[in-house]
Amino acid sequence: MEPQTETVIIKQQWWTSEAIRDVDTNVFIVTAGLGSGKTHGICQWHYDRVCLNKRSKFSLFMMPTYQLVHTAAIPTYEKVLENYGLEVDIDYVIVRSPIPLIRFVETGQEVHFLSGNRPEKLKAVEFSHAAIDEAGVTDEEAYKRALERIRCSRAAVRQSFIGGTPEGINWYSERFDSDTNELWCRDRERDHYRIAKDPVTSHQTKYRRFRVTTYDNPYLPPDYVTQIYELHGSNQNYIDSYIFGLFRALVEGNCYKEFKRSIHLMERIEPDPYYDINLTFDFNANPMSWIALQKRRFREYGEDTTKQIAVHEAEMDCSTIDDAVIEFCAKFPVSRFGNTLLSIYGDSSGYAESHKTRQTDYDAIYSILKEIGYKRIELCAMRYNPKETVTVDAVNRMFMNNELLVCEHLQNLQKSLLSTKWKEGTRKIDKPSGETWTHHGDALKYFCFAYNEGQPKRIIGKTI
Repeated sequence: MEPQTETVIIKQQWWTSEAIRDVDTNVFIVTAGLGSGKTHGICQWHYDRVCLNKRSKFSLFMMPTYQLVHTAAIPTYEKVLENYGLEVDIDYVIVRSPIPLIRFVETGQEVHFLSGNRPEKLKAVEFSHAAIDEAGVTDEEAYKRALERIRCSRAAVRQSFIGGTPEGINWYSERFDSDTNELWCRDRERDHYRIAKDPVTSHQTKYRRFRVTTYDNPYLPPDYVTQIYELHGSNQNYIDSYIFGLFRALVEGNCYKEFKRSIHLMERIEPDPYYDINLTFDFNANPMSWIALQKRRFREYGEDTTKQIAVHEAEMDCSTIDDAVIEFCAKFPVSRFGNTLLSIYGDSSGYAESHKTRQTDYDAIYSILKEIGYKRIELCAMRYNPKETVTVDAVNRMFMNNELLVCEHLQNLQKSLLSTKWKEGTRKIDKPSGETWTHHGDALKYFCFAYNEGQPKRIIGKTI
């Protein structure tokens, strides 16, 4: 009697199935809308090639940052392996430091998860195949170095899969925008290819690009696309890119041009009373806005690093300081955060005394927090507001240096970062009468500038 085998049924999107069947293409590309299932499909393809390249020990999976390696790439890859019937610590093990990797027990094969923000680390190892996810915000040098390492002589197929949401006009679009480049064959809708020929050796390289939309993922919550339209509906280019996977110019006139959803958004984390809280306000807004941030530790390439994470924001229409502070207290209850250090940042107008009272806005904030029971408060706000260009540059610099992240549930802050623009022909923020989208970005920029300037702090509460 023959032994019974269990049949595993794997659901794949159309483009993943096409790529798995195709062993002739050298470089696959998928440009995809948000929530389209892109990373899941790339992981399915990658594991299929692990099985095909059993004689090769190493393969590569790259993300722009290690934060995305640990929060997106490895969890998604593990989910794919579970779907194939593999069990962690039995069929494979996950090593998280110093170089994150998945090692398959039976064959000894390793999938190395590397960050594209340190391309100089890509050396020595020869890979059988590679995936580069979120390529639109990955440095081109990392892409080049990764492809140079795809040269394992024992591999059955040497291929790469480059994926990502379009992030404006950059090297990613210049290389792979098949919709505008006549060198590409477009006989099939959303499935284009081109063949590049080396003029010296006559060697041919085949590229194949798939375009995937958010609507291709049948498992999304019904309100997911609605949320994208809420955030980006005022800019058709964002809709084209983030829903339909088309290359479009995104940052023309944008103030916070270094904010990239694909690398600067992270899953929701709960505030921790053992980490200091940076609380920053914008007073020249009705409703008022505030952002709360905490510095957290991360480990990249075996080295410790820290990032500021925006963990909560003003969600209610707070017309008074009392309302704003009470909302903060509801999200950071004094029973847990009463002994946590609160560092207060914000607009310099908060130092101005009212004609009705000698109390300033910062005095009012301190009084309410103290009355509720917070014991450690320090005032770090600037006594003057620098030029808008300087404070906006401070935000962009923190995003560019990967020092600032935003929790995905902060919808108001995201909209502010994506929608705030310069007035045409000027370097002043465009603030039409009645607008509210600039408020949260204003609160953030005051913090970023003062934090990086290292302003002296004034303790206005008891420190214990």
